[in-house]
Amino acid sequence: MGILFKYVTIAFVWGCLFSLTYLIMSSRSEEDVLHLQQILSSAKDLKSYATKQTVLLDGNEQLSLQSISQEDPYLTRVTSKAKLTDFEDFRFEVYFQPDVIYIHDLASELWNKADYTHPVAGQLEGLKDPFALWLRRLKDANKIERYMNDHHEHFIVHLKPFEDEIHGVRLENIDGGTMEIWTEHQPYTSVKLKLDIRFKPNITRGFDQMVYFMEMDEDKRVEIMLPKQAGTAKKIK
Repeated sequence: MGILFKYVTIAFVWGCLFSLTYLIMSSRSEEDVLHLQQILSSAKDLKSYATKQTVLLDGNEQLSLQSISQEDPYLTRVTSKAKLTDFEDFRFEVYFQPDVIYIHDLASELWNKADYTHPVAGQLEGLKDPFALWLRRLKDANKIERYMNDHHEHFIVHLKPFEDEIHGVRLENIDGGTMEIWTEHQPYTSVKLKLDIRFKPNITRGFDQMVYFMEMDEDKRVEIMLPKQAGTAKKIK
């Protein structure tokens, strides 16, 4: 009876330790998610900031974006270069005002415009708010590694399978993925992010890996303005 009680006690203690460890790890992960949400939200709420974004498919650059966003007066400008073929790129600019979106084809110098009720606005929403994707992905965090020193923070977020879209590239049938975030300590005026995704083999997709980089820095440059040429823009029907 004494031996049985001893083993039951040991099993009970180990069970308590396991449960306690699980609760601590779960609580720590939730704390890290909240902290990452704070970092991204703080960066997004800066009065003005600039970003650089790059999409690589199997190591080859498919898309590059540069943007600057200011709060007063509100205006976001995005310059994009998308690879169409091995010899041809598509370059365009998008200007987001509170009520109107202006689209400028850099090759033809043609201007178009649309309000936010037009379907094209939904397709361009990821250009206007690049932080939305990273905040969505935090919901799929499976495990978070956190490394800190006196000046910097580095997070590695292991992701559960998910579906989404990055600037026209559909994300589905994912085999695995990680998201990394680097930043200095508060006030979070500089953030670097990396999303590394591996896909399940599919001959129709044409690529097996996607890497998406984004760098954000506070930008206090001279106020950006909508070019006068935008006055020639034709409304998209």
